[in-house]
Amino acid sequence: MTEKIIIRQATLADKPALAVFLAAAYEGRHQYKFPRRWEWAFQHNPFLQGEGLPIWIAVTADGGIVGQSAALVEPLIIHGREYRVGWGVDFHVLEAYRGRGLGTQLQAANNAAHEIFMSLSMTEGAASIKAALGLQPLPAVPVFTKIVNHDPASVLDTLHTRFPRVPTSSLKFIAAPLAQFLTRRDAGFALRQAQGAPRGEPVEPLIKPMEAFSGEFDALWERLSPKFTALIRRDAAYLTWKFRQQPHMAHEIFAARQADALCGYLILRRARPPERNAGIICDLFADPEDDATIGTLLHHAVLHLREAGVTYITAASSVPAYQIALRALGFKHTKSATPLIRAGVVDVPQEGWLLGKGDHDWDQYPLA
Repeated sequence: MTEKIIIRQATLADKPALAVFLAAAYEGRHQYKFPRRWEWAFQHNPFLQGEGLPIWIAVTADGGIVGQSAALVEPLIIHGREYRVGWGVDFHVLEAYRGRGLGTQLQAANNAAHEIFMSLSMTEGAASIKAALGLQPLPAVPVFTKIVNHDPASVLDTLHTRFPRVPTSSLKFIAAPLAQFLTRRDAGFALRQAQGAPRGEPVEPLIKPMEAFSGEFDALWERLSPKFTALIRRDAAYLTWKFRQQPHMAHEIFAARQADALCGYLILRRARPPERNAGIICDLFADPEDDATIGTLLHHAVLHLREAGVTYITAASSVPAYQIALRALGFKHTKSATPLIRAGVVDVPQEGWLLGKGDHDWDQYPLA
């Protein structure tokens, strides 16, 4: 006889059992899921509405949790009106309980609980289930990568691939100087591009680091948000919660100003062990028609992260103007992510989205 398992919404009373489940589901990295990130995302999230946690669980007769589908709830603006979106996150069914349709049931319950349900970064299995539940694809979001520091180990791996018959001892002899040459070459290329790039009007903005999101970020949001058809609300309250209060993260904020007025911002993160040595452009917010601000912010990101010693920088954007600026700085389109959405409460636009690495849980720690 098959063990009876029920699907239901989690409550705070389930917190101890969820801790046991997450330790089994995310062995080796569960400490980054619980308790600090869990409490930030699901217990103290200021955008939650209604009772209960935004987590749907599969529970055995003895009270054990064997699967879950959670949602990161955020404010989403579409055509100027605000909704609540549930981003599908932390979907997992323990291996011993797979093949019983629990994953589909959990995703269905999560989907039904939100006026808008979305995913941007997901496994193929999760994408298949969401598509079967009626979520529709949006245009793919391209991911860009730029190598800024060539470390000898990476160069040695490349040499092994290209010259498999050459002894390792010989390849090691040239790996270090070749890495230094490639790093100097790329730095010089970026500098020549910046010096030769046309200057937009008004004059190039000034970039300065910021420790907090002040009220001027609210004014920037009010001014720039109409430039996009659909995007997560990016006022000071949201930005503080997402990029200052999120556990395990070390985001850096850079503000762009022209004539002392805020005209855009950049949020970066340098990955830390156990992550790869990467720099992430998490969020860029500037007028899509302001080439000077976009280009200056991204050029600053490259210089800052190169000096920080990262091996490569990764970014993603659905905004054509941002994509053009990334390519101009030598970023290569390396892959894409296809967002999925179900929104019965509003007509879903196909263009005008602002999506990037800071959306969904695409930038969670540790970087997958």
